[in-house]
Amino acid sequence: MNPSFLYGPFADEFLLPPANSGISTNDHIQNLLSPNGTFPSSASYTDVRDAAKVVVRALESPPTSVVGRKRIVLSSPYGLDFRKAIDLIREKRPELRERLVGVEGVPVYARDRAPIDFGRVEEVVGMKREEFVPLEETILEAVDAVVGVEKAWEALGYEVVVTKPAD
Repeated sequence: MNPSFLYGPFADEFLLPPANSGISTNDHIQNLLSPNGTFPSSASYTDVRDAAKVVVRALESPPTSVVGRKRIVLSSPYGLDFRKAIDLIREKRPELRERLVGVEGVPVYARDRAPIDFGRVEEVVGMKREEFVPLEETILEAVDAVVGVEKAWEALGYEVVVTKPAD
């Protein structure tokens, strides 16, 4: 499985990384929470829970003699429009409004999602397109996870500095 950027909540056992260090591709979500933030190189993403489901289901999937080669590219079936994502955060997490990056800098992406053959995903791992976590849930839970990590850093006495993610 080869997923695109992974967004979403951290696992319950997530170990708090050192203050202001990278938090994987959720750095891109954290960057939306910075007035000087930048945007990732692609709008394609996968919810971390969907990636986990696909990995588990792949372990139980039919043999290659039945389904052929099992390597699949994975990405959410839902298009990611960063303007709408910022509006969603503004609406559902109003306490973060002052932190949000400006929508005037949103790049124009060639596409809002990867061209995935979801029929093939279903054939190999049995996961239907409609089973994927909705975009709104992914964005809001990723935002909540990032804010939670920042609060934990602050509780430990660190000043939180939002950094720009590496592409």
